[in-house]
Amino acid sequence: MSSIAAMVAELIKSGDNDRAREAAEQTIHERPVSVEVRTAAWHTPEKGADKPDEFLILLSWGCPAYCIVGTLDKYGVPSDPVLQYQDWGTQWTDYTTTTAAENAALQTFCEQFNFGE
Repeated sequence: MSSIAAMVAELIKSGDNDRAREAAEQTIHERPVSVEVRTAAWHTPEKGADKPDEFLILLSWGCPAYCIVGTLDKYGVPSDPVLQYQDWGTQWTDYTTTTAAENAALQTFCEQFNFGE
């Protein structure tokens, strides 16, 4: 969670400095292994597909693996993001955020991605 919070803090700190903001956004976009959406099954965002209602941002794989999952509103805006982790032989498990700042950082991180057309 601290890595996500640090990237979001850099994004917020960039303020009106366009160059700094672009650098922070690029760092966030380069972080995930993949960004996926689903209606009935996971797929990459593409034109012409049904509007997705869930998203998954895979942050790492291996031991342990981390991802962020959540729902999308009718406009494709992420909501209710949850950080999850998984180890060999275990199910995905929610990582409980403990502060409003962590929740806000997770939400801001997810809002940097386009989950629809």
